[in-house]
Amino acid sequence: MIDRMGEVHRRGPGSLESRRRFGQFTPPPAIAPVPVTPVPAPAPIVAAVAESIAAPIAAAVASAPAGAAPAELQEMVKKSIREIVERVAWEVVPELAETIIREELKRLLAEEDSK
Repeated sequence: MIDRMGEVHRRGPGSLESRRRFGQFTPPPAIAPVPVTPVPAPAPIVAAVAESIAAPIAAAVASAPAGAAPAELQEMVKKSIREIVERVAWEVVPELAETIIREELKRLLAEEDSK
């Protein structure tokens, strides 16, 4: 027999239906559940960054003309993200570089003193 989807179903002595009816059907083994590992909560800085990014992007999308193409919206979002990342880089990188340089100088001076 062929069903509406074009799949062939056998009827008769060897079919699934007859094996089920006469007790010859063996169900597949049960699948063990996969343990779920909880995801840790994001660090507070991640939440702060997400909040600071969401507002400018929402404003950019809201200022889009009605009926803007998805490609236009995508470009607006990319531009907003680029500006935000650049601003954050200019704020964070100099401080981070200064911290790294200071720690390296301390390490070198301590190494020099121990000689």
